[in-house]
Parts: sequence; C-alpha cells; structure tokens
Amino acid sequence: MRRSELKVRSDYPGRRAPRAVKVVLGALLAVGIPLSYEQGLRQGRETRDARKSMAEVLRTYETRPLRAFVPLEPNHPFVVPLLASQLQRLEYNVFAEP
Repeated sequence: MRRSELKVRSDYPGRRAPRAVKVVLGALLAVGIPLSYEQGLRQGRETRDARKSMAEVLRTYETRPLRAFVPLEPNHPFVVPLLASQLQRLEYNVFAEP
C-alpha cells in the first residue's frame, strides 16, 4: 500500500463535528456561563448572610432562648451554649478581639 493511499485520521466519517454542533455548543456556553456565575454570586451572598446570622446568635448566646440554637444544631440545641462558652473562654471565633 502506498503512502498516498493511506487514510488520514481526519478523513474517517464522523471524526469532524459538524459546524452546527460547534455553534450550538458555543451558544450553550455563552448562555450557561453568565447564568452559573450569577447563581454562584447569589449562593455566596446567602452563605455570607447565614454565617453572619449564626455568628450573631453565638455572640449573644447568653441572652438567647434554647429555640434560637435550633438552626445551628437541630438535633442538640442544648449543646450550643456549652460550646459557645468554651469558644468565648478561648477567645475563638466571634469572641476574638480584633
């Protein structure tokens, strides 16, 4: 078999994606990237707000009722004041001096 008779890999049918597939994939990326970026920003804000709320509950644990600790520890809310007092004693987390 001569060298000129050998098929090049790209000559096989199905090896090259049709232009339409490339255009569709490009459009999906162009739409998907901004949407996922916005979703990530929204989730980040929600996480930040939830952490600030939890930090405020910890900071004021001495004056809070037991039901205020349920979001922090749903199964054992009575443990939260004990742990918060240890954090305060060690000056960790929300009790640390700036």
